[in-house]
Amino acid sequence: MADRRVIVTTEQDCPQPPRRNGTGRANCHKRGPEAVYSVLKHALVARRPHPHCLVTTPAKQGAWLKRRLPADFLHRLMRRFD
Repeated sequence: MADRRVIVTTEQDCPQPPRRNGTGRANCHKRGPEAVYSVLKHALVARRPHPHCLVTTPAKQGAWLKRRLPADFLHRLMRRFD
């Protein structure tokens, strides 16, 4: 039988990267709750609302690319930046 050991690490052994512990730079694409509220309000009062609402800039860019690029090229592009 294989010897199974559990290794327990602490914060001192394995520190979190700056983006995870809150000391890193702010995300320029992150928008506040007021952006979600405005999109949600528009969807609720619209006569014919869209089934999906895009809030952030990367989501809008991704939707734009999905509409305009061939599927194979889009998948290769997404794999490159993943």
